[in-house]
Amino acid sequence: MVGVKRTSERPLDVFRDIEGIKNIAELSWQYKVKKILFTSSSEVYGEPVKLPIAEDDTFNSKWPYGLVKILGEQYFTAYYEKYGIPVTIVRFFNVYGPRQDFGDSGFVVSVFLKNVLAGKPLEIYGDGEQTRDFVYVGDNVRLTLQAFLNDKVNGRPMNIGSGKSIRILDLANEVKRIFPAAKVILKPARRKGEIKYRTPDVSFMKKMLKDEPGIKLSDGINKMLEYLKNKK
Repeated sequence: MVGVKRTSERPLDVFRDIEGIKNIAELSWQYKVKKILFTSSSEVYGEPVKLPIAEDDTFNSKWPYGLVKILGEQYFTAYYEKYGIPVTIVRFFNVYGPRQDFGDSGFVVSVFLKNVLAGKPLEIYGDGEQTRDFVYVGDNVRLTLQAFLNDKVNGRPMNIGSGKSIRILDLANEVKRIFPAAKVILKPARRKGEIKYRTPDVSFMKKMLKDEPGIKLSDGINKMLEYLKNKK
């Protein structure tokens, strides 16, 4: 269960994911799978105590979505230590790209594009100074698979990001560069579930994978627009 809006409005529903985690762990042991990939999230850090955020920094999440991700990491790590089932844990930041949910679920890039194509304003919750690290889905998938196939990172969480966060206001301006007539509206900040700053330390990823995201945000947005154009 994903999306800021959805998980903040229905927080208890997030805990249903725990059953899925338990079942996958148990079945992996029962059927002796070779390896588990657990896609965790930057939400485990909550509001960071320092920037950039390294993998061994303090967990500071206070919301169910982040807590379930923490539990999942611990669950699969325990199975690795007890039963020897290797696990790769990757912590995603803000992934975006074609085929992302364009509904009102809180994925800011897709929501911005959906609104601007419909002639609606770009709505920002808060002052727009909050920062996010955006990674195009193609880069994210490539780096995740590389981590999964690298046994040197078994049992060690890895941030998957660019290490170059931008403000949400800058994201809106990037969209306005393509659609100059688009208006930006600042709305009251969400009352819960919103993290102010998010910048990952990706030195471990670069060291182990010898790779990093290559698609610029402007190019990624153009790819999403092309997808929407062809979808019509």
